[in-house]
Amino acid sequence: MLFLHRLSVRTKLVCLFLCLNLLTVLSFSIHTYLQSSEQAVALIDSRLNAAARAVPTLLGEAFFFLNVYRGQCKQGANGRKCS
Repeated sequence: MLFLHRLSVRTKLVCLFLCLNLLTVLSFSIHTYLQSSEQAVALIDSRLNAAARAVPTLLGEAFFFLNVYRGQCKQGANGRKCS
């Protein structure tokens, strides 16, 4: 603490404001990064959801019924057997 007694008030204030500025910039950068990554995950999720919902349309109903009749469908998504 002897080091702090040798510094002038002006130098102490400059160091204080420098530390506050660094803290502010760091917190803003972290906030921006987290918000950006959340938006990226939401965008990927929406695209994957749209692709998954488009599969029955692209393959057609005959594809799903054909697999059920051949006995390839063992269990549905909700745990019940396909019939």
